[in-house]
Amino acid sequence: MQKKVQVVVSLDKSTQSHIAAKIRNLTENIDAMWVAPENFSLQLATIGVIGDENLLEICEALKEILGETEVFDLKFDEIVWGPSDENPKMFWLKGPQNEELIRLRNLIEEAISESAKEVKKFSPHITLAKVPRKSFSKEINLGKIQMNVVISVDSIDIVEGIQEKKNYSTRVLQNIPLCL
Repeated sequence: MQKKVQVVVSLDKSTQSHIAAKIRNLTENIDAMWVAPENFSLQLATIGVIGDENLLEICEALKEILGETEVFDLKFDEIVWGPSDENPKMFWLKGPQNEELIRLRNLIEEAISESAKEVKKFSPHITLAKVPRKSFSKEINLGKIQMNVVISVDSIDIVEGIQEKKNYSTRVLQNIPLCL
């Protein structure tokens, strides 16, 4: 069976709720396709559409290569237009660059390189919403929202994306813990 697969860092329920509470005013006042809090995650790599056999190989390769990667924390502190102010299509929760995260992503890309799609420039973020052009406004002041979100990266998830009409959700296929 074919699955659309990604590698992500999932957020715990408490962090999901914290972010949802902080952006509640935006969700109530801006017409956008808001990501459900239970789907908040940090995408590390897109593997694409693959079969079960290839998925098993990728999971094994990731377990082996990530077995010695230590747990680390990530900070997110601002809501920005994504992918950029010049090309606003989404609301992103972003933080400063993090060396451990870049190292983790490089290890993941190395493990899945034969199966992964072309690697895009990496900009660590959590997507909060897709904003239709008609809802875009320079008047929206994202800087007013004070964010302070810290997540512990103690595992990565291999997830399957599921699109049903306008709703998008993910299902965890494999959880791979990092080294404590």
